[in-house]
Amino acid sequence: MSPTLKNIQKCARVLHTLAIIAAVAAFLGAASALAEVGLSRWYNAPADVLGMLAPIMAELDHGSYTASVAQLSADVISLALDGVVLCFAAAYLKQELEGAKAGLRAS
Repeated sequence: MSPTLKNIQKCARVLHTLAIIAAVAAFLGAASALAEVGLSRWYNAPADVLGMLAPIMAELDHGSYTASVAQLSADVISLALDGVVLCFAAAYLKQELEGAKAGLRAS
């Protein structure tokens, strides 16, 4: 096995691991953004509704509820699609590494 092939396989293993980690992070981000869409109602509530958090909430710029929901929905879609693409990348790298092992056994 040539040193170049070894380096390519090491890079593929590292990229496979990083793709899996990034996919998990993307799906977790999508789940947390989706949860935030549901909780954004509290964020836009009047400060006196939140009791102890009233001083903190009074300092925040509440913005528009529809703008917040639209931004969070776009984040959910973007993160979910990123996670899907990263899953495809991880599957491709796994198949490439298995194919390289099979090719080495045959030769």
